Amino acid sequence: MVTPPGVWALVVPGVRVVAPFVDAADATRCALDLGLRPGEYMALPFVGLGRIVIL
Repeated sequence: MVTPPGVWALVVPGVRVVAPFVDAADATRCALDLGLRPGEYMALPFVGLGRIVIL
């Protein structure tokens, strides 16, 4: 699956990437459902086909 720009990914550093999400709020809701706390994950946008922004 190639993810287009404009969608979001839930990134748990060193563990996994979960995508796609319509917006950052959806990614955050998923993180909370998974029991993740703020600081344990990032919601990052896709900036190109299959590319997530890197901080």
